[in-house]
Amino acid sequence: MAYQTIGRGASANDGTGDDLRTGAGKINANFVELYTLLGDGSALTSDTVVLRTAGQTLTTKSISLTDNTLTGTTAEFNTALSDDDFATLTNTVTLTNKTIDLTDNTLSGTTAEFNTALSDDNFATLAGTETVTNKTVNLANNTVSGTTAEFNTALSDDNFATLTNTATLTNKSIDLTDNTLVGSIAEFNTALEDDSFATQNGTETLSNKTLNLPVLATPSLSNRDIAFTGSTETTTLSAVDPTASRTINLPEPNNTGRQIELTNDWVTINADGSTASTNVNTNTKYFVDTSGGVMTLNLPAVSGLTDGDTITIKDTGSAGTNNITISTNASETIEGSATDVTVSTNYTLKRYVYSSDAGEWLDIS
Repeated sequence: MAYQTIGRGASANDGTGDDLRTGAGKINANFVELYTLLGDGSALTSDTVVLRTAGQTLTTKSISLTDNTLTGTTAEFNTALSDDDFATLTNTVTLTNKTIDLTDNTLSGTTAEFNTALSDDNFATLAGTETVTNKTVNLANNTVSGTTAEFNTALSDDNFATLTNTATLTNKSIDLTDNTLVGSIAEFNTALEDDSFATQNGTETLSNKTLNLPVLATPSLSNRDIAFTGSTETTTLSAVDPTASRTINLPEPNNTGRQIELTNDWVTINADGSTASTNVNTNTKYFVDTSGGVMTLNLPAVSGLTDGDTITIKDTGSAGTNNITISTNASETIEGSATDVTVSTNYTLKRYVYSSDAGEWLDIS
């Protein structure tokens, strides 16, 4: 209720003020309100009344900040806080055991300030110059850039080889499936430290080489000797300085199962039983050894032959056991007969010459 004032009149005993009963009622009502506010309505509590302006200590009180305002300096709030100090927006304090959510907060400062805050190391920055130790840089998301000299400085035990620089590679394997070596003959020969390469178009001298079935377009032997070296012996094909140009017609390539050997101007055919037939050529003399099996010798066709082309066949002593058959060629004949000739006597000599007039082979044995 509102405070009730006792009416005293305009002057003493003028009869305009409250009577004693009314005045006593106002006094009682005012006291009831005070006793209710400061006690239980009939008795006061044993505490100190809190006044608006007096300096007092509040105990077990709840102050609603919705209807009240707390004001004071940082020092006053820190004095009020009994176990720590408040951190404020502008003061300098050390925070301990705090979590700062960077989603809603921003940390700012210089590199030196961050490094001072970092107690056991220093930060590496984007623009600063620092030495990074024991770090893994994922090149899928990062780019390492620098000059060759800078990379070589970074590489502590060697130097990098680059696409365009000049470097000497040591103990490297270059897979020619995915790589290409290019250079001049002189450069390759410089790279080959103990010899020089032989090339397709160059003119070089080969020494101590083995040629496996080479194709010689225009062979020329300066010393005119060919040596065939075996495991213990050497056979030399030698020719004196010719007085005129001559052609030596070698027999057709030998078939599997026989050997053709050159002995002076004779060719030896060794039959070993695995091949029973071979062709013979004109103007050639043949020793035929059939100790290993029978042999059929096919005469060449007469088309393209010239008068006097001859073929000589000599058994070496085995025809009586393994016969030699001299076969005519299709419609070709030997002295009018197309029947094959059988040599069955050891050491038999057969010699045939071509006659263009007769159009066949003639036996001049």
